[in-house]
Amino acid sequence: MIRQSDFVALCESARPGKKKDAKVIATALKEFKQYNRFVLQMSGCRAAVEGMLRGMTPTWKIQDGKPRVQAAVFVAEQILDEKTGMYFAVETVMVDEVLE
Repeated sequence: MIRQSDFVALCESARPGKKKDAKVIATALKEFKQYNRFVLQMSGCRAAVEGMLRGMTPTWKIQDGKPRVQAAVFVAEQILDEKTGMYFAVETVMVDEVLE
């Protein structure tokens, strides 16, 4: 069984600008839900959103808004994907933060 604190630690370890880290979080959500009956709580959902945004946003100086839009779209797709379970735990405030 996966503990919420372990999942939050995984999300907090996402490195800035490393898309692979964001994809690992998304894959973990899907697999934990499928194989371990993992129920995502709001604290875990917030950590997942922040971790995926951190991982998908590049660290180099952004010349335009395209990378942030791509990061927001990636996170929004994960929220809408039924296999992640994020649509149950996400708050409207978090969705607004993603879309800002």
